[in-house]
Amino acid sequence: MSLKTITKFALLSLSLLCAVNVRAANTLKIINDVPASVADPTNIFIQLDYASASIDPALQNFEVVYPFTAATSVWTLTITSINAGNLKFGIDPVHGMEQYSKISDPDVHLMFDGLCEFSLLATDTVGYWDISNVDWIGMPCLVKCTSGGYPAETWQLGYYKKMSELIDMVVAEYQFTPAQSAQVLIHSNVWASTWNKLMAPNHEPNTYVDSPGGKTHLVNYLYQLESNSVPLLLKANLPSSDTNHFTGANPPDWQNRVAALGTTPASFTGKFQWQSAVDVNPPIPGPGLTNEIVCVLSNAACGTVLYYSTDGINPGTTYRNDSDGGLWVRYCTDFDAGTWIWVMTNVHLNCVTVGNPSFFEDWVASLANKICYSLNAGLIPTNSNPANVYTFSGDTALVPQETNTWQYPPYEVNMYNNIIVNNSDSYGMGYSDANPFGAKKVVMQTQKNGAVVELHLLDPDIDPTPEDSVSVPLAADFDGDAKADPAVFNTNGNWKIKLSTANYATIPLTGFLGGSGATALAADFDGDRKADPAVYYANQELWAVKLSSLGYLAPTVLTGFGGTGWQALAGDFDGDRLADPGLYNTNGTWKVKLSTAGYQTFNFADLLGRAAWSAISADFDGDGRVDPAIYQASTGSWIVLLSTANYAVAVIEQEFLGSTGYIGLAADFDGDAKADPAVAQCTTGNWKVRLSSGNYILVDLQNFLGVE
Repeated sequence: MSLKTITKFALLSLSLLCAVNVRAANTLKIINDVPASVADPTNIFIQLDYASASIDPALQNFEVVYPFTAATSVWTLTITSINAGNLKFGIDPVHGMEQYSKISDPDVHLMFDGLCEFSLLATDTVGYWDISNVDWIGMPCLVKCTSGGYPAETWQLGYYKKMSELIDMVVAEYQFTPAQSAQVLIHSNVWASTWNKLMAPNHEPNTYVDSPGGKTHLVNYLYQLESNSVPLLLKANLPSSDTNHFTGANPPDWQNRVAALGTTPASFTGKFQWQSAVDVNPPIPGPGLTNEIVCVLSNAACGTVLYYSTDGINPGTTYRNDSDGGLWVRYCTDFDAGTWIWVMTNVHLNCVTVGNPSFFEDWVASLANKICYSLNAGLIPTNSNPANVYTFSGDTALVPQETNTWQYPPYEVNMYNNIIVNNSDSYGMGYSDANPFGAKKVVMQTQKNGAVVELHLLDPDIDPTPEDSVSVPLAADFDGDAKADPAVFNTNGNWKIKLSTANYATIPLTGFLGGSGATALAADFDGDRKADPAVYYANQELWAVKLSSLGYLAPTVLTGFGGTGWQALAGDFDGDRLADPGLYNTNGTWKVKLSTAGYQTFNFADLLGRAAWSAISADFDGDGRVDPAIYQASTGSWIVLLSTANYAVAVIEQEFLGSTGYIGLAADFDGDAKADPAVAQCTTGNWKVRLSSGNYILVDLQNFLGVE
């Protein structure tokens, strides 16, 4: 059984994939690293299913066991041979999995947290191991070869971030609505109060497509490909030689035509097109969307033409890597007479017939797999350039070795996959044993005999408890009435805003914008007099802004600006009524991207900064330009550099406003065009403001706005 076949089988298994392909007499040590404080070890289940196996202990197909106790944390499985083995594992506090023992799999949404897949066949000479998340992000397992690796003696596959961080990154990118979050975020076990499982796009394709982020990426990407009639060249896999499996009938003379090509894969050329009918004889037969063909591929030597409709190629089927229909195949039975017939009518993309598949079907399906792979990875350029036609090789491992490199890096289309492959030794899409984004480790190998591999059900280097969410106060004019509106941001993506135009009623925004490690800010980046909510991820040097002028839809992203040790801030430093992104370091360095200079970065070394002081950017003197300021909570001290004084004179106020536990901010609460210094404490909801229009008299607001 090939790794490619194993991967397809894993898609049917539907779970967080830890795919393992093991050789004879290999030892698999399954280690329970789940802390007892999270789950009683006797509630950790394992279920094995396979086509055939010789293993010790001799688990039956679909048998469920609970092998761990307080004294036993390692369970060893010795594998002599196994065909299509799948070891599912997870937390089962009520032992509900027992009802499936020796019978079947439960629904993928219910119980499974992880899956380890392995296979050992006589034809294999090495073991293949990989971890994959084509089904969900859930329990962060670790696969580690301690001896017998090939060619390296030892290796490991794992994650670079906590699962909670990966989930937050995906959620932030797609910006799911509350209803969409309920579709993809699953509470599957005893961790329900602290741990989510995120279903992947191949299980919830419509939710990903319909999300604001999905529309921004994949929907727009397909629109550009079709609108620009982008050309492409795909090479079919060489036909299989497995006569035991492929027993169905092939079109007349097809095998002779393919054989004449030798070891050269059949090249299919064509292009995307806007949804329309095609003029062919005989006409495309129904049923199906025959008048919405979006891609046509043909190979003259084999007399084969493929037609894909919007039912076959659309955002949902691309995420899913399959469809319910939308593929027609036209075949020439007689080149001299020009006789054509339809050999496939409105079939699904992976058109191999269950039970009696043919070589021809498998050959055609290889092209659909490459289309989906290329679209998910964003490898196809969106501009039509006949001199630079996107080409995908006929390599059976689906590695695009002949793909054009003139358009690089790839478009960020399937952001779920992008986040997974850039933060783990894994891949996040189906029909791919390769990593389109260049990770070094995806598939690892072991020797045929004597290898020892550890499967840690929970990576011991990853804290099983997600980080507590963090709330911070901020203020900006969100409603455009020239008065600042107090707000609270939480890293879980929830915002609460008290709008001055609504008599300071609290407006909750659930799952709006956030993520683990994010800090929040708000400023008028688009110049419409309304503040635009934004978040900043220091470790990713990433900004995400929801512009009010665009209806607060998918965030506008700024990359490569920031880093660890840099605090994000924003304000109108150059006086053009557009907020400029900025950074502050306690060493006194400020960096600002000025809108009047095309957002070129300007560095201001030794401008203003002290250890343990945070930065504030606001217009304290009312001249339309931001005045840099810093604040020390422990003393309540403020230092401000006024633009009207050419930033040369520092206004220093000792014990002016604030104390330990209070976060400093400044905004124009009273509408006099001058920023009012303020501090807030989210745990109590207390806010304190010094209004400039009242000669900076202190206004103390108890239980005003904070965390609930």
